[in-house]
Amino acid sequence: MAGTLFLIPQYLEVVQGNSVFGSGLRLIPMLLGLMVGGFATDRLAAAVGHKAITLAGLLVLAAGLGAGALSGSGDSYAFTGTWLAVMGLGVGLSMVPAMDTVLASLPEEQAGRGSGLAQTLRQTAGALGIAGLGSLLSSIYRDRIETGGLPGPAGDTARDSLGQAAAVAGRLGDGALLASAKDAYVGGMNAALAACSAVTLAVAVLVWIFQPRRRPERAGPGGDARESDHEHVVS
Repeated sequence: MAGTLFLIPQYLEVVQGNSVFGSGLRLIPMLLGLMVGGFATDRLAAAVGHKAITLAGLLVLAAGLGAGALSGSGDSYAFTGTWLAVMGLGVGLSMVPAMDTVLASLPEEQAGRGSGLAQTLRQTAGALGIAGLGSLLSSIYRDRIETGGLPGPAGDTARDSLGQAAAVAGRLGDGALLASAKDAYVGGMNAALAACSAVTLAVAVLVWIFQPRRRPERAGPGGDARESDHEHVVS
C-alpha cells in the first residue's frame, strides 16, 4: 500500500491532468474501501473466521492491483477509481484480521511489545516497498521515454522523473515528449502493480498453507491459555 501510494499521485496529477488537491481527492475511493473492509471484518469474523477473511482480502487486493496493472495513459478516472476502491477493500479485509490474529497469539503482558514490533515491521516493509517499486518504475521509465531529439541537458532532466519531463515539454512546447513520458511512466507503474499483485497472491498461498484454522488463544501471565479479548472463531 505504501509503495502504491508513492506511484499513484503522479499518475493522477501528470498523466490524468489533475491538480495536486484534485489528485488527493481522487485517492478517497481507496480510503473508503479500506474503511468498509475494516468494518466488514468485525461482522464477518464470527461467521467465517479470521483466516478466511484474510485470504479473501488478499485475493481482492490482488485483483485490484491486477486491474491497476492494465492502466493506460488515456484511461478515465472511472476505471482508476474502481480499482483503487477494490484495492482499499482488499487491504482492509486482510490487514485488520491479520493484525488481530498476531496480537491474539501473544501473552497478555507482551501485547504492547508485540504491537510495537508489528508496527515496526509495517513501517520497515513500507519503506522497502517504496524503494523497490520506485526503482522498478524508474528503470522502466528511463528505458522507454523518447528523448533523442532533445539537447543533452534537457534530455537528462526529462529522464529524471515524469514531473521533470512535463516541465521540459511545457517549456519547449513538445507534445510528443509529454506523450512519451506519460506512456513510459504508465508502463513502469503497471509493472510495479503487477509485481505487487503477484506478491500478494504468493502471500495468500502462504496464509492458506501455514495459518492455523483456529485463531490462537492468548496465554495468561502464568503461561495458561485463556480467553482472548475477542471470542474464538473457527474458519
